[in-house]
Amino acid sequence: MGDQPSKPGDYVNREDVKVKNGQDGYEIQCRVWKPKGRIRATALFIHGGKFSTGDRNSHSLVTESLAAQTGIAIITADFRDGSATTYASGKSIRDLMAIAEYMKKRFYNEPFGIVGSSSGGFFALSLCNEMELGAIKYCILLCPVAHPHARAVYLNHCIQGTTPLASGKDLYHIRLPPEKAQEVLTNQLQFFGTYKEMAMASEEVSVNVNKVPTLLILGSDDANVPSQVTQRLVDSWASRTIIIGGAGHEIQNAPPSDLSQSYLPDVERFLHQLFKDEPYEPLWKSKNDSYH
Repeated sequence: MGDQPSKPGDYVNREDVKVKNGQDGYEIQCRVWKPKGRIRATALFIHGGKFSTGDRNSHSLVTESLAAQTGIAIITADFRDGSATTYASGKSIRDLMAIAEYMKKRFYNEPFGIVGSSSGGFFALSLCNEMELGAIKYCILLCPVAHPHARAVYLNHCIQGTTPLASGKDLYHIRLPPEKAQEVLTNQLQFFGTYKEMAMASEEVSVNVNKVPTLLILGSDDANVPSQVTQRLVDSWASRTIIIGGAGHEIQNAPPSDLSQSYLPDVERFLHQLFKDEPYEPLWKSKNDSYH
């Protein structure tokens, strides 16, 4: 491929657009990230951020990498999260549904999917269940907060220094420091309001209603969303689960630079097997890296 530019973003075009939520007229600031080569699929990337932070640019490293290295045209958005609304209002999911419909109409010839990162993983699961059967062709989850209630319970144990087991043995193989756990929990409660609401929300995404093919990517040392919080998702949603050894929550924001640890080849294989298309030759890759 000749001399390589220094980063995958050099192979991605960006376009700012506005999408209107037809229910209340709210205009959602969005950005479309298109690979400069072949587009083999499209996706709504739902950013993480403790349910209350993040925007259309907050996860640019992973967005650019997915576009340049797996051929997905992606839309990101400043949808209304806990910084502007609550779970009970329903505004977040309606914003995301409007964006999904925009992307499906704009790229009507390409299969449409959802990518959810961290707390965005919960929204991804919700959207897969809310939209009509067959509307979403695939789902990719990066370190998702798939069970907000279980994550909140875990965070509270981190803060209190307790464990849910009567034996006193620690249930969790890894923990956040109390101060960090408190910050995450405060933001999560800003969106959900109560533990009861989190429990109800968790139940609503406990089953893959529309049987959307789902790739789940986890870090073995993720202290933000430890394996005890994602186990039910592994059992009930995932078509394929990839666990990156030694990786933490940072992989939801940027793929590991070492190809032997990167999940991008797994995304490529997942999409290739799903669509039966030509294997995607990445537009950018590190020196001496080989995908195929």
